[in-house]
Amino acid sequence: MAKGEGSPVSFTIIRKISSRGEIRERVLDVAGELLRIGRGAFNDLHLDDLTVSLNHAEVRRDEQGSYILRDVSQGQTVYLNRVPVKEAVLQPGDIVKIENYSLSVSQSMPGGPLVLAVEEGPAMSTEPALALMPKLLLSSGRWTKWRLAAVLTLVLSAGSILAGVLGQGTVFMPGDVSVKHSKFASQCEVCHASVKPVWSYTDDAACQACHHSDILPPSHFKQEVALSTTPPCASCHLEHKGQKVLADVSDVKCVQCHADLKAKDQLVPDIKSVHNFSTDHPEFAVTQSQPSPDKGVIRVRLDDKERLKDEGQLRLNHALHLKLERDYLDNMGMKPLTCSNCHRMDDRGRNMEPINFQRDCVQCHSGDIDLAPVLPGRRVTHGRQLDMVRQQLDEIFSAVYLQAHPEEAKKPEQLRWIPGRRLPGQPQTAQERYVVDGRAEGEKILLSSKVKKCLKCHRVEEVRVEERAVTEGGVKPDSVQDIAMAQESQLSDRNVSPPPSVPTDVGERVKTLIAKVNVPVRWLPYNHFDHRAHAAIPEIKTKGEGNWCLPCHENAAGSVRSEDVLLPSIALCRTCHFEPGGAQASCRSCHEFHVPHKPDERPLMSFHSQPAYQLLSRVEEFRYV
Repeated sequence: MAKGEGSPVSFTIIRKISSRGEIRERVLDVAGELLRIGRGAFNDLHLDDLTVSLNHAEVRRDEQGSYILRDVSQGQTVYLNRVPVKEAVLQPGDIVKIENYSLSVSQSMPGGPLVLAVEEGPAMSTEPALALMPKLLLSSGRWTKWRLAAVLTLVLSAGSILAGVLGQGTVFMPGDVSVKHSKFASQCEVCHASVKPVWSYTDDAACQACHHSDILPPSHFKQEVALSTTPPCASCHLEHKGQKVLADVSDVKCVQCHADLKAKDQLVPDIKSVHNFSTDHPEFAVTQSQPSPDKGVIRVRLDDKERLKDEGQLRLNHALHLKLERDYLDNMGMKPLTCSNCHRMDDRGRNMEPINFQRDCVQCHSGDIDLAPVLPGRRVTHGRQLDMVRQQLDEIFSAVYLQAHPEEAKKPEQLRWIPGRRLPGQPQTAQERYVVDGRAEGEKILLSSKVKKCLKCHRVEEVRVEERAVTEGGVKPDSVQDIAMAQESQLSDRNVSPPPSVPTDVGERVKTLIAKVNVPVRWLPYNHFDHRAHAAIPEIKTKGEGNWCLPCHENAAGSVRSEDVLLPSIALCRTCHFEPGGAQASCRSCHEFHVPHKPDERPLMSFHSQPAYQLLSRVEEFRYV
């Protein structure tokens, strides 16, 4: 219900108004239980004087019908019968004084409305500042708002035109440009359009005239992933702010999205909100293969011990290498191994090169594999797949047989047995039996889990190979006619007539292979990390007792399993990197946004044989989660 509608009149205000030399009375009835008094327009009794507070006093009618005066001005400026009061009961005949206003209290009948007769006395002396306020108001006087605005507009327009004529456009720059842009600091038109609102950003086209668009990160703002559109370049790279390096973007620009990152239909799973590295940055994550039958790749965080593992196929015991027995070291003429014996920095000193057998392992391990006890003194070459090893075994055992039976070498060429091949219908020779048996024994000793020659470091895997047809020599043509032509060509070179029919082998076969080791090139390919800079820190050298890797890779010295992922956790990094007061912990200190080049195209992770650029195209959306 609005005030005054349906409520009994509780107050009557009588004001004397002077108009054209005549004094008239104006009567105002106020309904309700409360009468507000003050300078504010919302008051029932409006006293228009700067010395009166906006909300100065109030009179309330209580349940007994009494009228209570209360000072709400936070100052003792309400007087009742010349006595300052904070709260008092009004009686007929009282005089209330508020600044230069007098309110005479009366009541026509008991229980009737309270009558307040308002009289304005002579103006009281005011402070100089208050007295000047009417003169400073822009609503009246010579300098009104409109006149002042018009004059300022003319002055600014004239100044802009004059600066343009004199070639002094830089006077309007809010700040210096960055160092890289300083060569065209006075050429505003390079970046700015001639007519454009001053509050709008510079067009991306102006930036991309020099900075090619292929530096834009493929993982950000994909149409099928991101909920927001790609922001303009200038929204992050703020020019005219006195920054020497425009790429020095503050964390605020990253956090404005990453504090509440969302993706459509959860195409990018496990998205974490990030506000600060020291507080809520998620644990580091590595890319692993998705378990069958899902295939693909997944992101696994370092604290997910159940799923985290190095799926590489190289057997390696870090603890054994770092704690070799003294007798072994003396016999080999070696010093105790440290991490740097195998893990080497790249030329820039930032990243570690992947382990290479020919460079790192041959310092201690032989480059060839001895066939003892089957054939002592004979060796097969390291690094070959099993089908090539079998060929080498055939050559070795064939040479041994010919040394013991020189008469075999004197046979005509068309009757001589060629390792790995026997003509259809031709009986097995003694040489072939010796070579086949020797190959089987050699392969058995190489792949023995007890002797551990190949299996000391490698794993084997069996794969199903689909074959429509196989000819001798490993040729896989598409038709029986192609098979016949291939064999006829091979046999004609040896002056041997082909048989009337050529057998074919159609179907699948199981092939045993040495599993590719696929040593990772980069575990965290999209981070910045400088190993050389960290190695120079005295505290790290002291803590590592000369082996400076161990203070961060603290689990390496005790690792006995090849599946262990020995990357340091984010908690370890936070012991040094924190803000304020610690080492740098900004987003840019670890992450790139623009990636103008593909990462290393060698195999990225230990469980993938596909090139890194193919793998990364599938995990780009995981880059910063």
